Amino acid sequence: MAAMWEWIRDTFWSEWFWLPPQHSWKDLENRDDGIYVPQVSDMLVTVPLTVLLLVLRALFERYVAAPIGRYYGLKDKRALKAAPNPYLEKIFAQNKTPDKNSFLSISKQTDLSVRQVERWFRIRRMEGRTIVLYRFTESSWRFLFYLFIFWYGLIVLWDKSWLWDTMQCWIGYPRHDITPEIFWYYAMEASFYLSLLITQFKDVKRKDFFEMFIHHLVTLSLMFLSWSQNIVRFGTLILVLHDAVDSLLETAKMAKYLKWQKTTDIVFALFLLVWIITRMILFPYKLIYTAMFQSTTIVGFCAIYFLYNGLLIVLQVLHIFWFVIISKMAYNALKRGNIEKDGRSSSDEEISDDDVTNHKSDHVANGNNLTNDNTGKYLSTNGKVGTNGDIILSDSNQNKLERGF
Repeated sequence: MAAMWEWIRDTFWSEWFWLPPQHSWKDLENRDDGIYVPQVSDMLVTVPLTVLLLVLRALFERYVAAPIGRYYGLKDKRALKAAPNPYLEKIFAQNKTPDKNSFLSISKQTDLSVRQVERWFRIRRMEGRTIVLYRFTESSWRFLFYLFIFWYGLIVLWDKSWLWDTMQCWIGYPRHDITPEIFWYYAMEASFYLSLLITQFKDVKRKDFFEMFIHHLVTLSLMFLSWSQNIVRFGTLILVLHDAVDSLLETAKMAKYLKWQKTTDIVFALFLLVWIITRMILFPYKLIYTAMFQSTTIVGFCAIYFLYNGLLIVLQVLHIFWFVIISKMAYNALKRGNIEKDGRSSSDEEISDDDVTNHKSDHVANGNNLTNDNTGKYLSTNGKVGTNGDIILSDSNQNKLERGF
């Protein structure tokens, strides 16, 4: 068994795969020369840091973000449940957002008014959706971290030569000194992405859940590879470039949840501009370029080159995917005059006070519930619903069912 594990270790850490031909793992050992070279064992620090971030997030969302949200009128009540209605459920399964003509047609086929039909569909769409207050607290935490980590990274890197000249990411490799500031910058970033990977399954579910999951895995993989190889200089550029735009996105989302429309529009416009500069221009034309071409010219070629650049391309594909969504939002906003919602989220529509007042009456008002008569037609139940949620037919309709209509 020991021999097998030794073989796996030696195979996984093969120098031919990880390092250029003129280098060996001995070059990445620490010496008494005042230069600290990162070690794989350093990454264990992310375990307690991830736990700490999860605890800090829970405390911040509960005792800071949630009270702020409530102060500005965000409610944490659960969504209402639509009145049981098999006929409307059948239509809902085919089309969750009927147009006005469809609402009118449905109203004519039932004993419901158009407004009651609209209210039923609105409430039905809201079932199972995350409460706006929870979205606000989640965005608040991400905004706080992204804002802090971006400025921390920028301050740390401001006087570093590789921030201004990407060639410096490779010159002098592998004896690049990792200062304590850069060490903790990497550790905090890795821990944060680990925490996002853990909480993604309970956070607000978005349409790009799979793409975001891939993004987190790719980011963590790139951080692991760059730390193991000591190409941390290049890794810090990836991190600071991505962090530049994330806090703006969370700011726009928070403003939208608070219904600060002008703030939302302004921040979204700034977000779009920064996204184009950082992720559509600088990332492919500066970072991917230096990783593909400048690195091999200065450092040399090794097999991990394909894996590393492949992961960078995956990131860029995700950037393009999200850019298409953002562009559609911007185009629709120009036609509408404002940003309506985050294109990656489920709808931000809310239940109005009128819906709360009237939805219970929809359970019991005459003709508000229909049931199948087994002949393809739907009959009025006179709106009676049993305590277990079963629909109770009126006497006349019960007789029709018994006769087979």
